[in-house]
Amino acid sequence: MYCIRRNVEMVYGRINISQWADLDNDQDSEVIEDRVNYFIEQAGIMIDSLLDSSAYSVPFIDPYPDQIVYLTALKAGILLYDGRRVVNDETENQVSAQEKQFQSIIGRILADTYSLLGVSRKSTKPPKVVKYEDESEAAENLFDPFREASCR
Repeated sequence: MYCIRRNVEMVYGRINISQWADLDNDQDSEVIEDRVNYFIEQAGIMIDSLLDSSAYSVPFIDPYPDQIVYLTALKAGILLYDGRRVVNDETENQVSAQEKQFQSIIGRILADTYSLLGVSRKSTKPPKVVKYEDESEAAENLFDPFREASCR
């Protein structure tokens, strides 16, 4: 898990998180805690899945980047709220804005316009450049993916 309950509460508030996690309205603290932890774990899994094709290796290792802790807390709160759907226009607008922010940051990481601090990138090899003497040789090699092209 990339964050803890306290991180989620820092984004959305302690009372909101407790209410959103209490689907049965019975204030069962064990069930509420289990539900919060479940959605924190699910948020981390979603982040790993979304960022698998990014320039970063997932899962992230401890100590986790602050941005990943924040994104996990952001998404966990969104998931908790979605399950509860408390009727309150102000809160719904807040969570909608948080979802947009989450999607924006994930999109920027994938587009490589948002760097994660303190995280090394996947090692990437530059693409192999093959030069051909004429177009017919290039066309011939284009349609034969199993033939090793010679570099000149």
